[in-house]
Amino acid sequence: MMRLRLDRIAMTPGLRVAVGCVGVALVADLVLLARLAGSRAEMPVVPLRLAPAPAIAPRAAHPGETIDSAAARDPFEPLGAPQQVASADVVPQAAAAPGARARLVGTVVRDAGSFVVMAMPEGTIKVVRVGERAGDLRLRSVSAGGAVFDDINGGERVTLRAPTPGAEPQP
Repeated sequence: MMRLRLDRIAMTPGLRVAVGCVGVALVADLVLLARLAGSRAEMPVVPLRLAPAPAIAPRAAHPGETIDSAAARDPFEPLGAPQQVASADVVPQAAAAPGARARLVGTVVRDAGSFVVMAMPEGTIKVVRVGERAGDLRLRSVSAGGAVFDDINGGERVTLRAPTPGAEPQP
């Protein structure tokens, strides 16, 4: 059995300072504990109550359901409760020019449920899915950066392209 012998440890000035600091800290802790033990009965206990955090997104049982529900939503629909809008005077928008058509803003291509975002002549933005109408145009198919429509008045096919990022806007 090995015994620890203190005579082998050199008491350098640094070691003496460290032992003194430990001793002072131990005495200070004992004094603070004695004070706390005497005043423990006087301290009121206040329970901490936290409000539950609202869910950011609804949880689905299967990960695929989350993707499908996100794809089915209108991308411009606000999450959660409807936003409150400050009351203001209504400014009428300019009437659409006769013969003006909707512009293609962007496309979203998925195996099921592809859609396009259209800027309507009245100045509104509309999400159009395959088979739905945007003014006089009915969406036939969607590809990356473009869409094919059927003109319901003339029966002709119309192909629209989404603007290239960084390009000049088309009128």
